[in-house]
Amino acid sequence: MSMGVLFSSNVLTVSAAVEPVSVEELKAQARIAGEGEDALLTRLIEAARQWAERFMGRVLIEQTWVAGFSSVPRGRFVTLPSGPLLSVEQVEAYDERDNATLWATSNYYVDDQRVPARLVLRDGACWPDMTRCANGMTVTYKAGYGAAASDVPELIRTAILQLATHWFENRGEASAVDERGVMAPLMVQALLQPYKILRAGA
Repeated sequence: MSMGVLFSSNVLTVSAAVEPVSVEELKAQARIAGEGEDALLTRLIEAARQWAERFMGRVLIEQTWVAGFSSVPRGRFVTLPSGPLLSVEQVEAYDERDNATLWATSNYYVDDQRVPARLVLRDGACWPDMTRCANGMTVTYKAGYGAAASDVPELIRTAILQLATHWFENRGEASAVDERGVMAPLMVQALLQPYKILRAGA
């Protein structure tokens, strides 16, 4: 099959409503009593979730994204950058005046058996006519394992707890940061490794 065109932008429009783990779960993991550290623990959970998402190339809790494509695809599919895919909400094409035209769902189907998922052109259909040179076609979609913390695989939730605990217990250590940013223990990386997306081409 022909290679799909790569996205030119991917914008988060609706953030996750909850985190994969709770403050109470982190307190139990780190053996923390009282409420004095709750604000810090909340920030650590969010940071650990974001680190895990970057490491894996996956979205955990349901989020809405808009992927932009700046050229008409030459192949039969386009790859959606964030996954796992929950749903494709709409596909729009833009002209030079920024007028949007909704592209009918009968023109495509979603290949969600792979991560990241693909939008595939149906036989006999053509890609929409887009004349705006930047983000001439956009795909609005929802990604993540689900809307609830319990939808996230347990190994990933465990890794986030381990990482947040590590950061809490090692606050201020210079060894926690290198030229690439915040680092994580090898155990955390090992827990997340099976879920890491290896991107080869589109």
